Amino acid sequence: MNDGSENPLKAHDSGPIVFAFALAAVPLLVRSLSPGVPEAGDGVLHYQYARWCWYHPVLLLDLWAKPVFTLLASPFALLGAWGVVLFNVLCAGATAIGIGTIARGGRSRWLAPLLLLTAPVYFHTVLGGMTEVLFGAATIGVVWLLMEQRVKQALVVASFLPLMRPEWVAVIPCVVLFVLWQRAWRQLPWIMLGSAVYAVFAFIFFGDPFRFFTRDPYAGVMGYGSGPADHFVRNMDAVLGWPLIVLFVAALVAWPFIRWKSKEQRKEMTGMAMLTILPALGILIIHSYAWWKGGNGSLGLLRVLGTAIPLSVLFVLHTGHQLSIAWPMLTPALAQRRKTALISLIVVLGFFGITSLTHHVPMPIAQGVDQELLLRAGARVHELDTAGHDIVCQDPLIAYAAGLDPFDSTRTRMIWAVDKSQEGLGLGTGDLLIWDAHFSPNEGGLPLERVMSDQGMRMMEMMTPREDQQVLGGFPMEIYIFRRLPGLRSISSDTLFTLDGSERTLVTNCDTVTCTAKARGAVCFTAAEFPFTLEGLPTHGDSTLFDEIILHGALEEVPSDTSSLFVVFSENDGNKQLRYHQVGIKKKDFVLSARIPRRAAGTTNKLYLWNRSGQPLVLRSFMLTRNTLQQE
Repeated sequence: MNDGSENPLKAHDSGPIVFAFALAAVPLLVRSLSPGVPEAGDGVLHYQYARWCWYHPVLLLDLWAKPVFTLLASPFALLGAWGVVLFNVLCAGATAIGIGTIARGGRSRWLAPLLLLTAPVYFHTVLGGMTEVLFGAATIGVVWLLMEQRVKQALVVASFLPLMRPEWVAVIPCVVLFVLWQRAWRQLPWIMLGSAVYAVFAFIFFGDPFRFFTRDPYAGVMGYGSGPADHFVRNMDAVLGWPLIVLFVAALVAWPFIRWKSKEQRKEMTGMAMLTILPALGILIIHSYAWWKGGNGSLGLLRVLGTAIPLSVLFVLHTGHQLSIAWPMLTPALAQRRKTALISLIVVLGFFGITSLTHHVPMPIAQGVDQELLLRAGARVHELDTAGHDIVCQDPLIAYAAGLDPFDSTRTRMIWAVDKSQEGLGLGTGDLLIWDAHFSPNEGGLPLERVMSDQGMRMMEMMTPREDQQVLGGFPMEIYIFRRLPGLRSISSDTLFTLDGSERTLVTNCDTVTCTAKARGAVCFTAAEFPFTLEGLPTHGDSTLFDEIILHGALEEVPSDTSSLFVVFSENDGNKQLRYHQVGIKKKDFVLSARIPRRAAGTTNKLYLWNRSGQPLVLRSFMLTRNTLQQE
């Protein structure tokens, strides 16, 4: 639809290009300075697919990994995980330049990278090496080609969108609608090119030309939970950031009035809305529905809306440019002081954009307790690994830390591939299996109880994080390393402490007071912050795999402040904290359960009540038992 009367990006105008790539490079800088790994699950997996795809070409056809992303990112992945971020930086810079080019006007070229890169979700997807960035770049390319009336080329690019992201279902119908509206229906068969190419390769490798449909990784996937239909709308500030939200709503409200005023630009504005606002809203609606219904592999992750952010920025800037055309009298001061106005606008949007961005994306990325545990487990696997033995694990960060090729079927396997019907899970003698609480029981389909009850699997080690946390399915975050060797395990139980018993060797603090007649039979404590402490829980010998302590307690009444009373278990090795497990007491009856791995001599521990309410505490019962798992 561009008549060529205006060249929106002059060859000598390099300022916006430099600005776009400079902003796009910020996520790469953040990544290099961060001790933690952003997107340690899917982000690491996408890196691994790209890193190893030429050793295992079948990975280039994996639909979950997004074949086009895997192919284009593969040269960058050879540099390491940061290389995939570099690939995203180039895509983001090109996307910003494309948005400014389509929207036209000098301000658009400078504002496009600013609005795009300060949108929290978009910045995070660039930082995490995720696939949403390439999809966004491709959609902007499709829009540019269509607006330049290069329909055939646009349809060719659009035909590969299904191999980039599942959000193609919201974009391609709008592209087809636009082409029909332009009466270029003869070109429509080109929209099938990408699918046809994939079908040919799928037939060659798998004998199934319809693999795109028969092996859809999202079709019917349940089990990740569900949530309210307005989940994404309520969290839109964490997706777009407030500056872009305000501008988007303003553009949405102003668009019909601008279109009415701009008679010569009505067709262009209609076409632009068809290619931007319709697919962007479609992406929002589809993901909202999937999360509400709990299907199609939806986990309610905000990052999936990153595919709609470039289209949203383009809609805002294009509408703003049309406003300056329709009502030039509204901006005479800007026309006279263009440079000053542009700088002022960049400063204002930059300030609020960066404020919103840093609020939602902490920088640098910290190494969370789960990452620290997974990286430690990977290092331990590397130590235990011996030539000639397979390694079975599910969490991508473990294989990443162990330096493994997770797709080398002669050395590594996923947990979902083991034979759960056989003793030893069908593994060879000496093979390692690393069970993690997040992936193994969920995607891997292997409950911990199944491995524990298998006498052909010998436990080598159990690992817990420094701070306890729950993962998908409500499991505590733990890692177990097994080797395919005989392992007969047994459990013994004993009682370590009861409130009314005679055993007092564990008690180091007990600030009691005389109970009132109403609380007869209970034990009453002062309002001290730490009124009751047990220390020196005993440990066993080398045959012990781990201890599981279970505390059952009961209060006289429900605490008046349910956010100020806790039971805490901690472990220390000198000044180094090994474990901190805190459970809030919100009801009369409360429970704390914690598995304790084998610890070195000199490790200390304690179990205590933390009362921040300033109110006296009355306990009806407090019994601590221990289950000890041993192995012969």
